[in-house]
Amino acid sequence: MRHVYAIVRIDGFLADLYSDVEPLITIKKIVWSQEEAEEEVERLNRLNEKKNCKYFWKLTRLEDNSSGIKMVDL
Repeated sequence: MRHVYAIVRIDGFLADLYSDVEPLITIKKIVWSQEEAEEEVERLNRLNEKKNCKYFWKLTRLEDNSSGIKMVDL
């Protein structure tokens, strides 16, 4: 298991369309370091400041691939 950092977006502009919060949340990407996560969140919030969305990062875990399923790079 390894710690990774999820870059998360909340789309405030969709809030009136849904009664549930799930459609408002997107995992933008996963990065390996807290420094990279902080920089990316700052960049995305600056770039999208007028779009009524908010980016933040959350520490999470990447589980080992013990299932035997081959992982591929996209």
